[in-house]
Amino acid sequence: GRYSGNFIGGGLDPLGAPPPAKKAVAGPGGGEQAAELSPHDRGKKVFSANCQTCHQANGQGVPGQYPPLAGSEFTTGGSQRMGMIVLKGLQGPVRL
Repeated sequence: GRYSGNFIGGGLDPLGAPPPAKKAVAGPGGGEQAAELSPHDRGKKVFSANCQTCHQANGQGVPGQYPPLAGSEFTTGGSQRMGMIVLKGLQGPVRL
């Protein structure tokens, strides 16, 4: 089967650049201004929105239902591989 978590990548730039995520930070005069999120913070947002429900906040999954991501060969294979799994899902059996 295909495991995509119903993630829809249509809103992403087809060239691979995600839209810049912004958060409010204190500006020079004490007011708020927008700042881009770090890649780490953007990744946390993507994980929270698309993966955490099944794979849990700690990445350990649910035994017998959802495989662990923490320390898995699927998540330690580099950022390009992980990005493709998030965008396209994972096909075939998953061996733990």
